[in-house]
Amino acid sequence: MMATAFDVGNDVDADVDDQDQPAVHLHGDEQPPPHLLGLFYRRQVGPARTETLRVPKLSSLSSTAVELAEMGVKLTASKTKKFGDMSMVRRQSGGLRLFSELSLAPMVLNEVTACWLVNMAAYEACLGAALPDNFAVSSFISVVAMLMNREEDVQELRSKGIVSSAMSDMGTMEFFKWAVPHLRVGHRYYEVFQGLQEYRQKRWLWIAIHRFFFSNFKTIVAVLSIIGVLVGLFKTILSLKQPQR
Repeated sequence: MMATAFDVGNDVDADVDDQDQPAVHLHGDEQPPPHLLGLFYRRQVGPARTETLRVPKLSSLSSTAVELAEMGVKLTASKTKKFGDMSMVRRQSGGLRLFSELSLAPMVLNEVTACWLVNMAAYEACLGAALPDNFAVSSFISVVAMLMNREEDVQELRSKGIVSSAMSDMGTMEFFKWAVPHLRVGHRYYEVFQGLQEYRQKRWLWIAIHRFFFSNFKTIVAVLSIIGVLVGLFKTILSLKQPQR
């Protein structure tokens, strides 16, 4: 029941199905969680990653949700709804792999879930020495915060089903921005950031073309419509000027 509070668009049937599933599976030599918060954390994050943390060289550039749309990066909600399942991958369109897709867990944000997010991030901080890459929730919060600079970015995240917030757009952004300075991040965050950085570097020409059409789509459609009308008029005029047989 606690877990379904985070789910976007949850309903009674989904809640019942979720309760029928095992909440937590232990892997390898994992120990049972010490208390309810540990159990809840494992349920929401999924299996831990234990590879050695390697911090790549990253630029200071970041991308907001609206900028991702302009660049041709599609925001999608992950199917597993686990905070640990975030990825930046290329996607194929028309036989070409020009686009990329950023997948994040969908979540409901309200006073209760905001409190639980903060507590799970604190739990991660306690386990940081035990698991090098144990910061799934902190990485999730940091990525979402990176995608927000304006209220329009929050609206974009809402439209893509990533964040369903009971707070205002400004209140939602302020929560994520407030939390970030207090968090550590792991592989998940660096993989997403590096994926965006590589996309900017390798697809710069495609990004420029896509941004132009994205930003001027309505104008282009209007111009094409006018051209279509003018072509139709010219054809009509020419047909009238031709001698009748």
